[in-house]
Amino acid sequence: MTKHTNHFIYALIPDILKVFLAIAIAGTLISIIGARITKMEVTLNEKKAMTIALQKRSETTVALRNAFAVIGDSDRRIADAFPATENVLDFVTATETLGNQNSMQQTIRFDAPGQPIVETESITIIPVKYTITANGTITTLANYARQFEELSYFVGIRSITISTGSQKGWEDSSTITIQGTLYTKKI
Repeated sequence: MTKHTNHFIYALIPDILKVFLAIAIAGTLISIIGARITKMEVTLNEKKAMTIALQKRSETTVALRNAFAVIGDSDRRIADAFPATENVLDFVTATETLGNQNSMQQTIRFDAPGQPIVETESITIIPVKYTITANGTITTLANYARQFEELSYFVGIRSITISTGSQKGWEDSSTITIQGTLYTKKI
């Protein structure tokens, strides 16, 4: 190599180091910004989930308020439609009676009471999720559902699942699972 070429290479070394330094700084900045974007995305997803939960709670509250409006000022009927949170025995008895009337063996399980969804001076409404598991046919389920709808309780049904091991499908004896919410009052 000539003296001129060596001098040229040595002259480029500071520029090459500057380029590598710029690449390293850019890589670090991209990494930092990427981490911040990921954190913001997680925060946005959490806020979105909270917004959806609040919206569902608001919809339930509106539905209950509308139901209050339909019932009117009949305090006794309202009070009877919401069993005490600590005593859901009347609801259990009513569902067991329906099961017996429709020749369905059933069990009912309750989750722990949820947070109050309506709080006024006169009443506090607390949701209690339940699961009813019953054995019967599609005909007995249809009769059970029709009679269940006529019960004088504020309930919501989230899902109904029918499963069977029979080749005839759901027309034969099946296991029926009903998941819902019983709205109770705090005493």
